Amino acid sequence: MFGDSACDWTIVRPATLTFKPARGHLKVGADLRWNILSTATGADVANCMVGILDDPTTHQLS
Repeated sequence: MFGDSACDWTIVRPATLTFKPARGHLKVGADLRWNILSTATGADVANCMVGILDDPTTHQLS
């Protein structure tokens, strides 16, 4: 479905978001293992998303 798009896109699927202070690190990848107890801070996810905006290695990965 998305693979046929001419647009550059990236899908971000964070774990359960928390409102705690940023930890400064976030595990990212196309095939991560996580469970219902996995969490990520909203600040770390936002920083990650901004960081991958211009990174062509993340385009068209879900």
